Amino acid sequence: KLSVGGEEDSPEEDDINQLRQSMHMWHLHEQESEEFAEIGDDVGLSAERVQSIIAGQGLLFPPLHEGSFVEEVFSEKGPKSHNGYLFGAKIGEGSYAKVKEVVDETTLVRRAVKIIKHSRLRKIQNGQENVERELRILNKVKHENVIRLIE
Repeated sequence: KLSVGGEEDSPEEDDINQLRQSMHMWHLHEQESEEFAEIGDDVGLSAERVQSIIAGQGLLFPPLHEGSFVEEVFSEKGPKSHNGYLFGAKIGEGSYAKVKEVVDETTLVRRAVKIIKHSRLRKIQNGQENVERELRILNKVKHENVIRLIE
């Protein structure tokens, strides 16, 4: 590792230098590939090449080192709680709402909640009237095979 003026390179400079070296290796590899294409041989990976890859030699990009910074792309979301209900997975989705599974935090009873998106509802002709009609019907119907409106 070379430094100018006796000072160490900053981590950013190290990253830039590693990227330059990787691009140089990639360019060399690309030239080799073109040479093989001109020969026209159907060349597979030789045992030596496989061993060099396993040893980490001749890679297009340098391997990450233990101290390298890697940003976590995916993170597991924790459960959300709202109005005494613990929200779970999405069960379904319609044109103006989605349905999620919830658990009542006090009784631990599983239920479903319909979450209405008012922005979508406004775009649907008679959307508000449809929701009001659905609520009136659900309030009247009392049958074991039909969902029951709780609140």
